[in-house]
Amino acid sequence: RVGGRTPRRYEAAFRNSLKKYGKDSTWQVAFDMDEYPVAPEDTAPGFLCRAVKTFSDAHPDASELSLKNFAVIGPNDKSVPWIMERYTRKTEKPLNQLDKPIYRVADVGGWSVHHNKMKKGQSLDVPVKTLHQSHFWGARTFGWGDSIPDALMDKTYDYHDLARLASAVRGWTAVRRRRLGERATLVPKKDERLLRGPAPPRKNLRRHPINKSN
Repeated sequence: RVGGRTPRRYEAAFRNSLKKYGKDSTWQVAFDMDEYPVAPEDTAPGFLCRAVKTFSDAHPDASELSLKNFAVIGPNDKSVPWIMERYTRKTEKPLNQLDKPIYRVADVGGWSVHHNKMKKGQSLDVPVKTLHQSHFWGARTFGWGDSIPDALMDKTYDYHDLARLASAVRGWTAVRRRRLGERATLVPKKDERLLRGPAPPRKNLRRHPINKSN
C-alpha cells in the first residue's frame, strides 16, 4: 500500500486475472505472494481444493469464502542470514480484519482487495480450523525492529514450519554443491548452460524413406 491506498497496478493485476483467466475455473484466489492458505486439520496435497469443495457444498449460497488473517512474524535479526529463518512466531488469533477472498468467478460483480462486490450469493467467513491464511509479515508488523514487542509476543506462539523448510532447502543446496562444486553458485539464466555442459547433438528430424521391401 502506498500512502494508505492500494496502488493502481496492484488492482489492475487482479482485475486482469479475473478477466483473462476467470473462464478457466469456477473459483479464483486473490492472494499476495506473502500470503498462503493453511488448513490446520488437512496437510495433505490438494487440501485447498478439498476445503473449498467441502465448505461450498455445505453452504451452496456462498459465493465468496473469506479467510482470516494470521500473521507470521519474527525479529529483523541480521545475524540470521536466511530471511525465512527469521519467521519464528505466529499469532494465535487473526491479527486484524485484512481477510483475503476465494471467490466464485461467475458471481463477482466488482473486484476489491479484501471483499468483492458479488452479483449474487454471500461472503462467508471460513472457520479458521478449516482454512485461514498465513501472512508472512516478518518484522514489518513492528517497524522492522530487532525484537518483537512484548505486547505482540503475548499474542503469538512458536512457529517452526519455515525452519523445517529452510532445513530441507539447505540439504538440497548442500547436495547440489557437492555435485557441482564451485559451479553451484547462482548464475544468470543465460549462463546456466555452463553448469549443464555441452548440449547433446540434435536429432535429424527429417523423415527417413520407408523401405517397402520390409
